[in-house]
Amino acid sequence: MSIAADRIGATSGGARGPSPLRNVTESLILLAVAVVLFRGFGLEGYLISTGSMAPTLLGFHHRVTCPNCRELIVTSATVSPSTADHRLAGDVVDLGSLAPSGMECPYCGEPCGSPEQLPRTEGDQLLVHKHAFEFRDPRRWEVIVFRNPEDPSQAYVKRVVGLPRESLEIRDGEVWTDGQLRRKPLKSQYGMRIPVHRYESHLGTSTSAPAPPERWQPINEDSNWWLGSNTLTFEADDVDALSGPRTDWVEYAHRVAQGGRHRSSVALAEPAPDSLPVRDGIPGEPFVEEDRLVCVGVLNEDVLSRWEKMGASNQFLASLAELAKESQLASIDDVYDYNTGLPLESRPVDDLMLSLTLHDLHGEGRFEMQLTDGDVIARLVVDCLHRRLSLLLDSDPVPVREMTLSEEQLSEPLQLDLSLFDDQVLVGVNGREAFAAVKHETRPGTNPLRRPARIGAAGVSCEVSDLTLFRDVYYTPREEHENPTNIGSEAFFVLGDNSPVSIDSRVWEAPQVPRAFLIGKPLVVHLPSTTKRVRWGGQERSIRMPEFSRARVIR
Repeated sequence: MSIAADRIGATSGGARGPSPLRNVTESLILLAVAVVLFRGFGLEGYLISTGSMAPTLLGFHHRVTCPNCRELIVTSATVSPSTADHRLAGDVVDLGSLAPSGMECPYCGEPCGSPEQLPRTEGDQLLVHKHAFEFRDPRRWEVIVFRNPEDPSQAYVKRVVGLPRESLEIRDGEVWTDGQLRRKPLKSQYGMRIPVHRYESHLGTSTSAPAPPERWQPINEDSNWWLGSNTLTFEADDVDALSGPRTDWVEYAHRVAQGGRHRSSVALAEPAPDSLPVRDGIPGEPFVEEDRLVCVGVLNEDVLSRWEKMGASNQFLASLAELAKESQLASIDDVYDYNTGLPLESRPVDDLMLSLTLHDLHGEGRFEMQLTDGDVIARLVVDCLHRRLSLLLDSDPVPVREMTLSEEQLSEPLQLDLSLFDDQVLVGVNGREAFAAVKHETRPGTNPLRRPARIGAAGVSCEVSDLTLFRDVYYTPREEHENPTNIGSEAFFVLGDNSPVSIDSRVWEAPQVPRAFLIGKPLVVHLPSTTKRVRWGGQERSIRMPEFSRARVIR
């Protein structure tokens, strides 16, 4: 297995135009002018080749659609050798036409093709401000470009986590300096958050494989929530909101279709058959541990039918059916789409963020979001009657934070973010922090999260879109250096967002980046491109074409 750092190379920064000669000439002229202006203002383009900052910044990668759950997967192009030339690099390929081998979907666990069959997309191009740090130092959580301390001819891109004269330690996935947990502001969280699940209903998916388990489901059988393909809609009952209608909940459960290393168990109503293994632990197979029926990973589909044929009792078969259902609930781990296919160890994470957009909210009742990290339950309540947004903790009815919403905010789409990153509760309203952070301490040994979030409504009508559960980066310590590390007075400690594969301050012989090695601050991903094949003069050529949907500001 080859693990590379995010080495980036300087580029001249342009994308060629379409085939007509005039358009090509005009594009080259504009490109030349842009390069002159960029250099005059200290701006320079750099191309990322590998993925130690994924998913924030991408190196060469594949963009594919799982044939089962239809999720878009962005995975490293360095997992396997380069792909067949006849495919157009940069296209999002529907894997339904490929042989299901070699790679599993990180969302549903189903086979989704071999990387060798997939096209390759160019890495992100960064526009770097080379004078950004002439008058100030990089700030914590800021992305920087610098010269590799072990090979100054190479330019790298990472995130600053440790500042001069600090003693830094990585503990339980978090960054601690001088004995204090370093908490991220919401702005930094937006730049670093990693999607766990984006809501998209798979009911009625027309594929040969079974649809993956739905992760968002109503709690009540007679729920007034309607789950559409990309939105959830709630229609209030004909009940006066002031009389206290019940809250109708839709809950997130981290269900997977197969595989996994999580552990599930159910009580046995009667002694297990003698032929059932005791403390075996073969993935997907049941075994007995004391008076419980246990499974590691998702119970294999054929287990029930096998024991039926063996004449097992109805009570034991009922326990197996219960275990099969329970085993589909997995922990939320620090897995990355980008690392799909790499044999990496994963760890449970509990730093989560729930995000959504509210549309057409009206009525005199309330809408609520709930999120837990296993220790605290954060509740964000939109009170339509009093135009109030309240943050409550656990079952305490007294808000710890509160603000008034304007009529304009309630009448227009309202973006809400509820975050439990870094042992703090933060709320975002339309992309800005709504309240001061509420800090808390998570007790060690918290059970892995399997049902961490839900949304509910009572006495209102509304539509929810962009419903997404995110997680924080989980930093993994390495054995190469002492933990903690003492940072010099003229140096910085840097890490990659893709912690399992990043080559950074944790592993370099000289773990610190001297101030003199700083190059600048990347501002935007500009002119991201794909490779397309065109015919010109009777010949087929490959040219780079812009892919503007990937252009973005770097946080």
